Amino acid sequence: NVTKQDYAVMMLRVLKVEHTYADALQIALDRALLTEEMAAGNKTATRGDIVYMTFATLEQINSVAIPQP
Repeated sequence: NVTKQDYAVMMLRVLKVEHTYADALQIALDRALLTEEMAAGNKTATRGDIVYMTFATLEQINSVAIPQP
């Protein structure tokens, strides 16, 4: 099992956001990688949590990473 905090750490690394393990969940919340409701639930990430966090991360990458010619 993976915790939401563990997955948040991984997504923040993908985004190259400076963080510590302890503050990763709060930073992920601040960056809208997960919702307050998701963060307040149990610690284990569900498939739905992982899909949501992955999609939110990809959206952030796509919004800044691909310059148009």
